[in-house]
Amino acid sequence: MWNPGLLRRWFPYAGRLLARGKLPVRIREICILRVAVGQLSDYEWSQHVPIGLAAGLSEAEIQALAGGEEVEWSPLDASVIAAVDQLRTAGRIADDTWAVLRANFDEPQLVELPLLVGAYTGLAYFLNSLQVQVEPGLSGLPDSAHAQP
Repeated sequence: MWNPGLLRRWFPYAGRLLARGKLPVRIREICILRVAVGQLSDYEWSQHVPIGLAAGLSEAEIQALAGGEEVEWSPLDASVIAAVDQLRTAGRIADDTWAVLRANFDEPQLVELPLLVGAYTGLAYFLNSLQVQVEPGLSGLPDSAHAQP
């Protein structure tokens, strides 16, 4: 921990999003796994695949998030994935995507979603830059993730 003061302040924020956030756990994990793909964060991916499975994501859905075979997403899930991608590429959620999210989430959840994506994007920057390695027994991103735009 090269900057313990900063990390001491960051951990409660990240922990709040992870353990006591307002978004459904399944939605949270879709966001985090999609961020891991977009940022090519093997460590983030490796940590959240088991959490995603426990949250009800199927293996096929998890692989689809990484550019594997297509699955049929619900309109809400598809909008969440689109929101993560739009934040990564355009820095904002498009109006049509926002409309679907607004129809399904309350205001605290709407605030949380882009903050969650931002927090895990920042974490991916940190993990990738410090070259944090995947822990033994876990797997990094599948090859299909490296073909994503």
